[in-house]
Amino acid sequence: MGRCRGPETPKPGGRRIQELLDNLRVLQENTVRAFEQGDQAYEAEVATKLRTLVASFKSKRSVPLLLDLMDEHGYPGTLTPIRRGGIPRSFKEYLHEVCGAQAVPGHGLVEFTPHDLVLIWSSQLGGAHSDREVDLGLASALSTGFTLNGMPPVKHQLAAIARLTLEVGWSFVEELERKGLVRRVPPAAPPG
Repeated sequence: MGRCRGPETPKPGGRRIQELLDNLRVLQENTVRAFEQGDQAYEAEVATKLRTLVASFKSKRSVPLLLDLMDEHGYPGTLTPIRRGGIPRSFKEYLHEVCGAQAVPGHGLVEFTPHDLVLIWSSQLGGAHSDREVDLGLASALSTGFTLNGMPPVKHQLAAIARLTLEVGWSFVEELERKGLVRRVPPAAPPG
């Protein structure tokens, strides 16, 4: 039996912007739950939302929503360095720069970028699906026995990627608001 796929048509721009808003809100909520409240069940959810927003596979059908909309609207997403003399770079460049490395017995030093970390975490640790195996570098990084504020350093990396994605994403939404392309409606206050 074949796949149930028919012809496709582009989504209207307003629909994609709404999807961006929805994904940013859920990423924000899950980031708080995972890294501020310490609920490990939300770590894979954070990685999965990041995958939707900033990570791509080789398939042309899978485009990262935030990066694609930033390109479409000419938003550079320039990151300004904190230290003096640092070179500004784009958010896209940041996603593909080495952000960590892990010594893996028998394999030497395994480096990873934010993009790598998001893809591996979301696809192998229960986010998008759960593989029977996990990347050896990530597995080693998660099980070093060394923690910083109660978490392995690689989890701090995922939290940093999420927070930076939220900062860039909401900054982009503010730019769309200035252009009159979107009007954010704040979430309803909880009853009580």
